[in-house]
Amino acid sequence: MSELPRFWLTAFWGFTPEHEGYYGFTMEGGRRRFLNEFQDNDLILIYGADVANTAKTDRKQLLGILQVEPTPIRDTDKISEEGLRIKTDLGKVDSWKYAVPVRKAWRIDQRIGVSDLLPDTYTGNNGQSLASFGQLITPAEASRISKLRVTPVNVYGEAPVEQFTPARKMDFREAWSLSRGPSPSFGTRESSYVDGAAYTYVFELQGALDQFLGRTKYELGNRRLIKVGRTNNVERRLKELNSGFPPSSVVRWKLRVQSQPYDDGDSAHEAERRLHELFGVVGQVQGGEFFLCEERQIDVTFAREAKAFRLSA
Repeated sequence: MSELPRFWLTAFWGFTPEHEGYYGFTMEGGRRRFLNEFQDNDLILIYGADVANTAKTDRKQLLGILQVEPTPIRDTDKISEEGLRIKTDLGKVDSWKYAVPVRKAWRIDQRIGVSDLLPDTYTGNNGQSLASFGQLITPAEASRISKLRVTPVNVYGEAPVEQFTPARKMDFREAWSLSRGPSPSFGTRESSYVDGAAYTYVFELQGALDQFLGRTKYELGNRRLIKVGRTNNVERRLKELNSGFPPSSVVRWKLRVQSQPYDDGDSAHEAERRLHELFGVVGQVQGGEFFLCEERQIDVTFAREAKAFRLSA
């Protein structure tokens, strides 16, 4: 690697990209500022916030690194059912909702304090600012980060790392050389999220399901692997999921059925939660929004809850 990426330092209550596949801001202005200042291949460096909701062993410790795409989304576009439950239990449903998607993540395997490695950026008095907006660390500090030992970890909504990267420890310089960032984009970035029409949908996996799940065709029978979700843009969401597969892969998600638009995101969200309950009864939960379900049950079950719907062409 000839050039180190830039790192934005910020504080989280923990590091769980497998449930929260986004980097969020509570205020839209925070996200707008980040997008305006973002440069190609910038990374997010996470340390444990010094607050009660953070595990004591994680407070002020460097936890992980995120690679993001500078595309505005809503937090609920890229959070698992478990992640949303935790966020709800903490009373933080309205926090960090102005988001950008995380594409890759690495957990830092060394126990090291943020002030020990980043004394120029972390002063001990700027924790609130770091948590709200983030701050670029110095080039000298970035060089230290590149030598930390890390392990690639799964990100919610992205392909499992085991498919492409061995889950082994390596220094971050090596890890980064295996993963270049999103394609560059230029010009002023501005964004706003306006609540409006949203849809529920069922995506069905197309391809060798027995090999994908490690089961025999006899075990699977006529069951299909589906993803049941909600979004304000079905086509975009489908492209996001399929971007996690190599271009040469014969496995792809395909739209099976979607609802007509709900008036707002909250209405679609409630319909999605009820659909998860229904599919959990008629099918087998595979984690989060994924279910194994008899082919004949999919459209019938969706019709029980979804607003007047239409099948994919």
